[in-house]
Amino acid sequence: MWRSRTEPGGETHRRTLLVRGKLAAVVLLAAAALAALTLRWFVFPPQDKPDRADAVVVFAGGAGTERIDTAMALLKRDVAPVLVLNQSTNPWYYEPGSPDLCENLSVDFEVICVKASPNSTRGEAAMFGDLAAERGWDSIVLVTSSLHLHRAELWLDRCVDASIQRVGADTPTSMGQVLHELAGTLHAAVLDRSCPTHQGTVTGGSAPSDGS
Repeated sequence: MWRSRTEPGGETHRRTLLVRGKLAAVVLLAAAALAALTLRWFVFPPQDKPDRADAVVVFAGGAGTERIDTAMALLKRDVAPVLVLNQSTNPWYYEPGSPDLCENLSVDFEVICVKASPNSTRGEAAMFGDLAAERGWDSIVLVTSSLHLHRAELWLDRCVDASIQRVGADTPTSMGQVLHELAGTLHAAVLDRSCPTHQGTVTGGSAPSDGS
């Protein structure tokens, strides 16, 4: 009777190919999942259309004035009576002709300027949380770059006992910035999950120009 014979090493080779195929499938699935999360978190993050809130809080940073411009548009629509800024690294303070909202600008809403410490997303969220608790705010509007929106909301949700509405400002984005946000988001989600104790200060601001 004729019997098939397996070549020496043939079975081992087939098993190796099978393992490699499974590993390749896992890598492809992981890459697809990461790409989907990247699009969801940083390119097309969920946003809201704010109706009314107690305050608009603006995280520092961005390429230029896009974050403050977005916040000012909300204030002009009477979305909230209070604007809160982290003064530490906002680029519009260094641009000639930019309004200094923390010093001499007459506006129809209250402006609160802070210097967050630590001067980071988590430090800003803690500072906003302190103000929200002190003022008794029930609802706030978060304004930052669309790329930064998910991570900022992640921290703010941990530090603020209030409902959060999200508004992203369009900001030029590079692959390096996406990778930075991805690393920061994964760090916040896995390694550092508590709201820090805030050490910053309120540096200035203005009351509404009508004195109300």
